Amino acid sequence: MASSARTPRRSAKLALLLSVLVASTSLTVILRPGAAVADQVASLKAQATTLSQQLIEEQLQGDAYQQQYSVITAKIAAGTATIAQLDRQIVTDQQVITR
Repeated sequence: MASSARTPRRSAKLALLLSVLVASTSLTVILRPGAAVADQVASLKAQATTLSQQLIEEQLQGDAYQQQYSVITAKIAAGTATIAQLDRQIVTDQQVITR
């Protein structure tokens, strides 16, 4: 549970940083046009792309963990049901033996 609580916070931070970078790029273009600014804009766009990719990777990783959790939970439930069935069979066999 703690892991799933951290993932949205981290994703939110990345999204905020991405928004700040995009806003910075826009303001830079408006306030200081020129060739040097174009390089800065390209750099900021590259950073924004990298952050976006990291955000997507983290979301996919979170989805993968959730899928693993679901599979493990199903296996545990199946194992628990099997144990209960075996327990019932043992009780039945003990009753037969007692007779």
